[in-house]
Amino acid sequence: MIHNLNIKDFLQNYWQKKPLLIRSAFPDYISPISAEELAGLACEDFIESRIILEQKSTPKWELENGPFPESRFTSLPKSHWTLLIQGLNKVFPEFDDLLHEFNFIPSWRVDDLMASYAAPDGSVGPHIDQYDVFLLQAKGRRKWMINETPVREDNFEENIPLKIIKEFKSETEWVLEAGDMLYLPANVAHYGIGMEDCMTFSIGFRAPSYAELLSSYVDEHITDLNDNLRYRDPDLLPEQNNGEVTSDVINKIQELLISQFSDKSKIKDWFGRFITEYLNDDENMVENTLSTSEFLSALKETGLLRRPSTVRANYLVNQNNKISLFINGVKQELKPDTDEIVKLFCNQHLNTYADLKSYLDNKNTVDFLCNIYNQGYLEFPDE
Repeated sequence: MIHNLNIKDFLQNYWQKKPLLIRSAFPDYISPISAEELAGLACEDFIESRIILEQKSTPKWELENGPFPESRFTSLPKSHWTLLIQGLNKVFPEFDDLLHEFNFIPSWRVDDLMASYAAPDGSVGPHIDQYDVFLLQAKGRRKWMINETPVREDNFEENIPLKIIKEFKSETEWVLEAGDMLYLPANVAHYGIGMEDCMTFSIGFRAPSYAELLSSYVDEHITDLNDNLRYRDPDLLPEQNNGEVTSDVINKIQELLISQFSDKSKIKDWFGRFITEYLNDDENMVENTLSTSEFLSALKETGLLRRPSTVRANYLVNQNNKISLFINGVKQELKPDTDEIVKLFCNQHLNTYADLKSYLDNKNTVDFLCNIYNQGYLEFPDE
């Protein structure tokens, strides 16, 4: 549980409205990963990693992308640099568990967990994010400065691959210690500086752009349109100004476009695929071949069943109150009487045998759990 956070008050008064500092959100918090382990991960090609250095020369900020050779970490200066590691929740279950502390926000909004290790005076510069973020201080102290005034487009550094604010004036300042957490809505300018060796975990929330949404929907459904469907104007009248595109034409074009976005069942199916396939890759999914009896025996023995962090699962309720389930971009075929277990599968990433016991008398439920386990969408934690 996140301490010192009234969820109802937070959602009503702060979410996407204004920043909030939460002292001792996770009392006596101890990072499950060390700086040395982060550096080791930055050397791996399956991890997205970056180093940002602040320099006295021009340009002031320099970005390096991983993976890095081990020697890079022995050649770094003693201060003014930051290491960023993306997607830690996909590597360590402890971080996946941490993400689920934020389950008062719909799971499809959750992006990933990023670690930021800073040497003394290390920073990524004053900047904005286009998504909501919680900044949990995991180790050491970091000073945060914020300014809620919108940032002008001409106030960003030029000719560098980072969107850093040129002129930043602090309005509010806090020093965060381990366990403290700062919430920032999208586009709030912020500037964090390590006061010593420190580590911060960023929990970010997806905010698909209109361009992403429209492009994805159109790409998926453009092939559904018959080429014989064409603009028609059987009610055409003589025009004195044949060079004019009239308001009647624009109205027809608008109606034509709107008609292609009015089928809610199409929108639901597309969105279910869109939100669960986002940044996921099934290539490394471990498949199994257990029978239902073998699966039940393993469940009783292990006592726990986990949905891996690489699995995105969401459900939608249709007009007939039936469930549609989407896992990693694929709509699943469901048997009758599986709605409740599907909801549990999507709502809870970790279930005990006791949680599941009341569902296991239903054959379709057991078949469902065994099937998605065999597809790699569930795992026994000791694996």
